[in-house]
Amino acid sequence: MSGGCRRVQTTANGLGCARMLLTAVLMLGLWIATGVAAAGAPLAHADRAFVEQSSRDFELAQARADSVAAARALLQMAQHYRARGLWLQMEEVCNRARRLLASAVVPADVQVDLDLAWASAVQQQGRADEAFAPLASALERARAMGDGVREARALVGLSSVHGRSGNLAEAERQAELALAAAREAGNAEWQARALINLSLIARERKDEPRAHQRIQAALELPLNDEASDVQQQLLVAQASILRVAGDPARALKVAREAETRARASGNPFLLGYALHNQAAALCDSGDQQGASAAYAQALEQYPEDQHPLDASRVQLAWADCLARGLDFAAAYARQKHGAELQAKAAEQRRVEVLEALNYAYQDQARQKELAEAHSERERLQAELADHRARIISAGLLVLLLLAITIGVLLRSRVLRSEKLAAEVAQAARSDLLAVAGHEIRNPTQGLLSALAALRGAQLSPSQQRALETATHAAEVIARLSSDAFELALSERKPLTPRRRWVEADTVLQDALALIRPAASARGLTLRVDDDSGGRRVDVDPERLLQALVNLLTNAVRYTERGSVSVRSRIIDESPARWEIDINDSGPGIPAADLPHIFDPYFRGTQGARSHGGGLGLAVVGRVVAAHGGSISASNRLDGGASFQIMLPLSGLGPVGEPPAAADGATALSGCRLLLVDDDEDVRLGVAAMLELAGVHVVVAADSVDALTQLRAFDPEVVLIDLNLGNERGDQVLKILKGAGGERVRRWVLATGSVSSDRNDYGFDVVLLKPFGINDLVAAIGGSRG
Repeated sequence: MSGGCRRVQTTANGLGCARMLLTAVLMLGLWIATGVAAAGAPLAHADRAFVEQSSRDFELAQARADSVAAARALLQMAQHYRARGLWLQMEEVCNRARRLLASAVVPADVQVDLDLAWASAVQQQGRADEAFAPLASALERARAMGDGVREARALVGLSSVHGRSGNLAEAERQAELALAAAREAGNAEWQARALINLSLIARERKDEPRAHQRIQAALELPLNDEASDVQQQLLVAQASILRVAGDPARALKVAREAETRARASGNPFLLGYALHNQAAALCDSGDQQGASAAYAQALEQYPEDQHPLDASRVQLAWADCLARGLDFAAAYARQKHGAELQAKAAEQRRVEVLEALNYAYQDQARQKELAEAHSERERLQAELADHRARIISAGLLVLLLLAITIGVLLRSRVLRSEKLAAEVAQAARSDLLAVAGHEIRNPTQGLLSALAALRGAQLSPSQQRALETATHAAEVIARLSSDAFELALSERKPLTPRRRWVEADTVLQDALALIRPAASARGLTLRVDDDSGGRRVDVDPERLLQALVNLLTNAVRYTERGSVSVRSRIIDESPARWEIDINDSGPGIPAADLPHIFDPYFRGTQGARSHGGGLGLAVVGRVVAAHGGSISASNRLDGGASFQIMLPLSGLGPVGEPPAAADGATALSGCRLLLVDDDEDVRLGVAAMLELAGVHVVVAADSVDALTQLRAFDPEVVLIDLNLGNERGDQVLKILKGAGGERVRRWVLATGSVSSDRNDYGFDVVLLKPFGINDLVAAIGGSRG
């Protein structure tokens, strides 16, 4: 490509970046409109002291039995979690405040602030429909109070809800009302936030002049230092609009005006933004020397040891400008340094978020201890009241009745405290399962992939046995992490089966094949009575296979001699159903344990030999329930346990030949695949497994490496991990697609996260870790020409 062509392409990319920057700024305006503070603020010591003081205020309020004061302290904690972007923790703190206020007389301002905080938390978790009711309630109370600022906050939040749902007319109406309320209250900050929403709506309607007019009106407001984040967004938006409109001269004028205002205000961040925009405008005008001088001044406002992320943005923009001027050596140096600063900023952010999460867990532990101490104090008070009542009751029947009444009330408070402590413990247990499941799945992926790659090696018989033993152990770990994953997921949200038509006998035979080696090792006989005859059923085969394997594993584990039998029947009636019975000749289940064996964490009276141990049966129960079916357990008259599953069917498909098992090595041979994962063990293991199957693999750890490999390697398939340190897989997907990824035939997302098992990130398919070569073949499907 000639230098002229490169310049044209670079210029086009620069305009594309400007448009992306404008869209990002306006979207950030929508986030601000919900009342959410910027999530990138550093976790300073003063911030930690603020949270610790809020925690102490909460404990003191609890000790005084002052529910309102305790709720105010919890709302202060919610502000901290909001600044960190910890939306789940923010919602949990708001829910605790709600429970505290359930039986109290709540001041209107506390209720409004609680509704606004809870609405912000659920909106940021993608549940905008749940935010409507609390926002409407907050609006009604704010108007009754005559509080124009809170009214404006609620209206802007409602505007954002309608805007995200596509109802632009209602979004614009609510934003106009918010602007009027903020003007009447004399609050410039919320006038600006309403104008940002209105600009975004105009932008959505392709009305660029109107969008520019709204931003200009917001810039003329007398914003104070507390609203400096709004000022920054407005300045960037105005400069970006002018640059996208192709008017670099006006853009440069606005940028210089912004510099003058920034120097007058003494705000280094505002000055940095102004200089950055000025440099970009100069670069668009072709003044490379002036642009470089402005970029250098902008960097002076962002010391790299304190603000690496802002410094990296300036370095990368400078690199783009140098490349447009064909100074590729200097551009490369700036690009490289900018990438290093990005990595430093990502590590700083990771430490900050981990510190905040750690404090959140410590806070939960403190609340549990406080609840226990409060319960013990109430118990002692009840005992003291009882002793006094006995002394007085010798001749005073009225006082005796009064003491009994007091005891009942105290007992009620103890029960409420115990219930709250149990809820906190359950939430902590669910979080622990979710984190453990996620953290185990990543290393398990690398282990299974590496073991799969060794299967093609020339091994001695003893080495082959060792490999089989290691593979079996890794599969056990994978199944246990899957159980923890499924249980935590089902406790957070209802389990939704992914139904498709499959042969019933294929699902059953797959489960038996997985358990047959363990049964043979124990000398057990597997008996199968199956009349499905190739009939097709509408179920989730992966989850049902997991449930059957869990039941068969229990049957083999607790049977020392004899047999395990499976009976499968398709009942072709109206309605149709599929019945599966699994019986063993083991010791059976104690009668006292039968009602509880499908409860999570139930171990049973026989300890490790109980059918109710661990998480497996809880997962089985929830998988069957998600299909609308039922499962029961009983003891057989001749000894042993019996499990009966009934699954209702929407209908029966025709009898068909079972599909041939996918041969991963054949299906993927010759395929060009780009693997993007920040975990070196996963990269090495998966690459080795794929290369054994004849796949041409290149790897990358982040978006920069991935972009280089995409251009050099021209892959057919791109496999991207969801969490890449300081980046997300969906962000990398957008970068690669925008940089010439249209020739890629299949985009695959790999994830081990408990909350990310659905495909809402723009990928063609989601692949859950740990996965094997055949799982990847199924995910790629027919994408290869």
